[in-house]
Amino acid sequence: MPEISRFFGIVIAMFYSLVMEWAARHQSELMDNWQRAERYAPLKPIPPLE
Repeated sequence: MPEISRFFGIVIAMFYSLVMEWAARHQSELMDNWQRAERYAPLKPIPPLE
């Protein structure tokens, strides 16, 4: 998997085409988690691509 960044023990890596497909399928869950994050509320897990 292509690594795009690494900092504080966090590794950011992705395959662009798979990320876009996953995000398209989970737009409402992503928006809900974004709003939760703005309130420092716990985030809900989002299912992976299957």
